[in-house]
Amino acid sequence: MATFHGQDVRFYAKGSDYKGDKVTAAISNYMSLLSNGEVLIGEESLTSAQKVKAVRGAIGTDGTHIYLAIISGASVLDTAYVMQTLGAKEALNLDGGGSAALYVNGSYRVGPGRVLPNAIVLVKI
Repeated sequence: MATFHGQDVRFYAKGSDYKGDKVTAAISNYMSLLSNGEVLIGEESLTSAQKVKAVRGAIGTDGTHIYLAIISGASVLDTAYVMQTLGAKEALNLDGGGSAALYVNGSYRVGPGRVLPNAIVLVKI
C-alpha cells in the first residue's frame, strides 16, 4: 500500500500495517516489491501467472522522487529488480498486461491494451 499526503509518501509492505495516518490519496495492490531498498519477494512466493514474462507496472519512491514504470517482458520478480535498479527504495506492483499504459504530455508512450477505468495521475505542484 502507498499513501500520499502533500510531499509525504509512505509505503507499507502490507495494507494492515497502515495505522490510519492522514492521507490525501492511497493505492493498494498485491504485492509489495521493495522495502528500504530490499526486494521483498522471491521466486517461491510467486504464482505461475506472476512468473510469466509480460508487461508489468510498478510505482515506487526513493523518498524524493516517485517512479512509475511500465516494464515489458518481465515477471513480477524482474519488476522488483528493475525498480531497485532505478533507485526506488519502496515499490508496489501494479496491474500489468492490457491494463498497463503510460500517458505523458498528451500522448500514450505505452498501451493501453484496453479501456482503462483507473489511473494514477501525477501533477507538478
